Amino acid sequence: MEISEVINSRYAGVEGFARSQNLLAEGESFACAFERVARVLITEVESEFGTNPDRIRDLYNRFINAVATGAIALGTPVLINTGRTGCESKPLTSCIAPPRDVLRGTLRADLVASLYDTEMGMAVNLDDIFGDPGEVIEWLDEQARLAEGRGKKRACNMVTMSSNHPDIIKFIGVKLDADHQKSKSNISVLVDDRFMRAVEADEEYPLDLRANSGTVDSVSAREIFQKILLAAHKNGEPGIVFKDRIANDDPTPFLSDSFALAPCAELSLVPGEACQFSYVNLGEMVMGEPGCKSIDWNKLKEHVHLVLRFLDNALQYSLPRYFSEESRHVNSIKRKVGVGVLGLADMLIELGVPYGSDESIGVIRDVMSFINYHSKQESVNLAKERGY
Repeated sequence: MEISEVINSRYAGVEGFARSQNLLAEGESFACAFERVARVLITEVESEFGTNPDRIRDLYNRFINAVATGAIALGTPVLINTGRTGCESKPLTSCIAPPRDVLRGTLRADLVASLYDTEMGMAVNLDDIFGDPGEVIEWLDEQARLAEGRGKKRACNMVTMSSNHPDIIKFIGVKLDADHQKSKSNISVLVDDRFMRAVEADEEYPLDLRANSGTVDSVSAREIFQKILLAAHKNGEPGIVFKDRIANDDPTPFLSDSFALAPCAELSLVPGEACQFSYVNLGEMVMGEPGCKSIDWNKLKEHVHLVLRFLDNALQYSLPRYFSEESRHVNSIKRKVGVGVLGLADMLIELGVPYGSDESIGVIRDVMSFINYHSKQESVNLAKERGY
């Protein structure tokens, strides 16, 4: 069977949904879409980097085989925008934090609409944005719904606010009575170590984020924490993000003093920063006969390296297509990409490991540590090869 037939057969069941979400061009099959992506992000971008033609052919074939077998899955903007007629000016970005000048004062409708129209989600920190947090979030949701009405994929936002913001109590309660069928935004509170110490000691906590006026209100830290817990229990939101932990683990803290989060909170983004995502299917990383299966570590390593390189190519393609100089600059020097995973439950089933068991936690820890190490190893390899 030809590789195109393998691809189309494998994805036949989701073709209707893919078309409804604008993932495929008019009359385009999955095989043609994957070949379109490979032609641009493997053949063309690797050529621009000066990669040997034989290696390019090898990378192309490995990529096509990986998507054909479902070993890797592409982030939706990568599949939608790469090499597609009418999308030539669009980046391949899953999520972006608006530039700093947009995050001071009020959000601009034209910019937000343009981001949604390029198939991006938004990472929005409300710390410097004026207005009632509930009204701002509803406005963002409405802009996302309008974009969906223009035929774009379903957008999603992650909206955050620091725990010492004067409006933090209002923010915590934003989603309590929201219409979840219409909501397009997740919300999370950015808590710092000072807040957690005040919760533990049952102390007052100053809401001093905007202390320019000289007046600072204080509130019981436990009161804030209890409101977060009650809202999360009733509604699933807000989440909690440990702000200082992210800052302490940041390898480039000198590049920015503020950040937001991607819609699923899988990574932090500084103003103007964006991220390309694609995924390794863990369910395809198992080998052996039934009853004695194990993780194929060599295959997992190979696909982590392949996805990391592919995503760096996607980032390179996206750089001149960002709408602001801040985005072009911060993405060119940080080069943040997201190697995600799917198929975790499938992998555990194949291994005969009960989901949620102590053994499963150990397996997951080993797998994610392995992916973390080898994605960084390939990052180093690319930095040496491409001169970053």
